[in-house]
Amino acid sequence: MDSLLVVDMMNNRTSQNRNLKFIMDETVDLVGNDDFCCTHCFKEVNTVADHLSKLATMRSGRMLYNMLDQLPSGIKGVYLLDKMQVPSIRIRYDKAHFL
Repeated sequence: MDSLLVVDMMNNRTSQNRNLKFIMDETVDLVGNDDFCCTHCFKEVNTVADHLSKLATMRSGRMLYNMLDQLPSGIKGVYLLDKMQVPSIRIRYDKAHFL
């Protein structure tokens, strides 16, 4: 599912999917404010969230990181670069012609 679609569903508080509706309602309860707004951000701009979401899909169960030292090293590096406002540049290689 596209994240832009999820943002739209969260902002409108609507979903035809009962499971998603339950998750949206839980999210509103966790935020504790019924008057919040979600915004979409392309993954190229938000590399920390992109790396964390990839990590979440590979692990079972929930993880909570309270301190920088708890982050996996790859994500910690991306976070520190983001904090220093160093732009993230992704380069795609053609695997057939890669040395």
